[in-house]
Amino acid sequence: MDKLKNYLNNPKSIVLLGYPLNHTLSPKIHNYGFKFYGLDFVYTSMPIKPEDLSKLGKDFLKLLPIYGGNVTVPFKEIIFNYLDKFTDLASEVGAVNTFYKKDGELWGDNTDVYGFTESLKDYHSKIKDSKVVVLGTGGSSKAVAKGLEILNVKDIVMVSREYSTAKVFCDNYNQKYPNVNFIPTDYSYFAENNNLKNISIIINTTPLGMYDNQSAIDFEITKKIDDDTLFYDLIYNPSQTMFLENAIKSNKQIKNGWQMLVFQAQNSFKIWTGLHYPIGDLL
Repeated sequence: MDKLKNYLNNPKSIVLLGYPLNHTLSPKIHNYGFKFYGLDFVYTSMPIKPEDLSKLGKDFLKLLPIYGGNVTVPFKEIIFNYLDKFTDLASEVGAVNTFYKKDGELWGDNTDVYGFTESLKDYHSKIKDSKVVVLGTGGSSKAVAKGLEILNVKDIVMVSREYSTAKVFCDNYNQKYPNVNFIPTDYSYFAENNNLKNISIIINTTPLGMYDNQSAIDFEITKKIDDDTLFYDLIYNPSQTMFLENAIKSNKQIKNGWQMLVFQAQNSFKIWTGLHYPIGDLL
């Protein structure tokens, strides 16, 4: 520990890039960990509107006096344009949620995959060889798709507002992971009752419900889905979105994104500090 403290002889800034960020609990999580170990790291939010990102210049992260950071919606994919190198996992997934400086270069990594798979460690038998429905095709859904491939899911139905978007996603991932059947569709998928059967998990990766009282699918559809289906919303704040509230009213199992957040934070923390995050009572 003394050797580590000597190395960290100047304050190290860790930033969270995204927009908006008023909901995030990441600063509290990481600053607690830094304080626990007596490190001089500081974690702060850096909200940037999407239309303002390009105005900052391609090298703005290199110019900032930072050690690393996290990336959240809506920058998990576009951040590739602002980094130098990427881990194999980040490149494979096509999304970055963690970055760090190494030998003067900015590296991108993805700890969302770890966070997602760890959050489902009690459901592995439920998931294996099953059908899963994923709502959304953004950066978070890419980590989810990789995580589901690791967990040996058989069929992954990718639901997007536009069928063409889902098809591009699935064409790409069917090539990456030929052992999984990626099925593209839009929200008309839920109009057919047979499609609502035998779903092990339905996962919301969209931001719907984070800032408004909306659900990606409505209550009438939720009621028709099998009762043993797990409804998983990656949103953790609020802890119960309308998506999950509708599931509760329909006597379904639910899960929010809190555990995924904590586990991915644990992985990011180790990348930056080399230390194991003191999870303690967070779970």
